[in-house]
Amino acid sequence: LHNDIKDYLEQVFSLAIRVVKVYGDAKRELGVLDFADQEHELLKLLDNPAVVQVLEEELDLVMVDEFQDTSPMQLAIFLKLSQLAKRVYWVGDIKQAIYGFRGSDSTLMQAILKSLPQLGGEKEVLTQSWRSRPELVDLVNDVFAPAFEPNLAAPEVRLSATRKDCLPGTAFANWNLDGSNVVQHMEALAVGIQHLIDQGHPVFDNVSKSIRNVRRGDITVLCYSNSNVSKVASALAQAGLPCTT
Repeated sequence: LHNDIKDYLEQVFSLAIRVVKVYGDAKRELGVLDFADQEHELLKLLDNPAVVQVLEEELDLVMVDEFQDTSPMQLAIFLKLSQLAKRVYWVGDIKQAIYGFRGSDSTLMQAILKSLPQLGGEKEVLTQSWRSRPELVDLVNDVFAPAFEPNLAAPEVRLSATRKDCLPGTAFANWNLDGSNVVQHMEALAVGIQHLIDQGHPVFDNVSKSIRNVRRGDITVLCYSNSNVSKVASALAQAGLPCTT
């Protein structure tokens, strides 16, 4: 069994090495770069004395958004740029880290936060939510504050709602879709959306700054796979609800 596992692993890694080589040869033949190449080439440039001199003279501000989705390569770039810039701001929310499949690692953000005093920086926790209704903010607070313990303290998770418009009705509802298969579930979803429109569900209009009835263009359906997107779109179209994907 051990020999079989050893042979299997050697074949897998040998195949991966050959694939990377063939892929690299193809890029060089076509004269193209992929995103990882761009990151790698930029990291090498930041070791060039001439580039460093120019950046030290001209780089006033470095801003990084969605820092929680940083990969090791990107972090190396950010750290080098931070040594050259006059001011540095990194903005991120570790609770929203979702790009692990693309090489990001939220533990990098945690490591940076722990090292801030040694790096001469400081952490500022934003405590207000300007976007969501107070009822939704309260719901998220109650669900996620316990979920992130003990890695994140409650004050770093809980937000205060600042939105002032008051909408009638519930801010959150759980739909149980009728049917014994996915197609029937999608059909039930379409019926529910049409019922929501027919009822005149209230929404806040950001343009007029007033409350009005929901329109089809206000509604978004999130799906966890591309195959489900097409099924939802088909069910909506059959129900007479135009949509875009």
